[in-house]
Amino acid sequence: MIRVLTVLFFIVSFSSQACMFPIQGAEYDALINIERLEESSYRVTVPRVVHERTDPIIVLGFDIDDSDEFLFAEEIVSLKVEHKKDISVAYFSLEKQIEETPFINVRWPVDCCLCEVIANTLIPKNEG
Repeated sequence: MIRVLTVLFFIVSFSSQACMFPIQGAEYDALINIERLEESSYRVTVPRVVHERTDPIIVLGFDIDDSDEFLFAEEIVSLKVEHKKDISVAYFSLEKQIEETPFINVRWPVDCCLCEVIANTLIPKNEG
């Protein structure tokens, strides 16, 4: 009986350290800077470190729902990210005529047990 309780204690202890909800919100969305370079070329810059989480993953997605509340991606493209001293940079281009609303998703991942930080921003269609 004691062995069973010990195993249950470790399982509950480990799962209680897992993250139920990632850290996200408008303050993190504001960290994404999108700069138009040419007619269809863009540069994304974000801080390299947020809450001790480093080396963000930057993804270009296309929202199929056009909803402001949730982003439902029909297609995503992982962007090649250059990690510099204080910032991370990625480049992408968009076709002139796209039906979906493009957006950028950034995740600052963690190895274990802490919540990752997530940020999102839409790219207005009139700029695409």
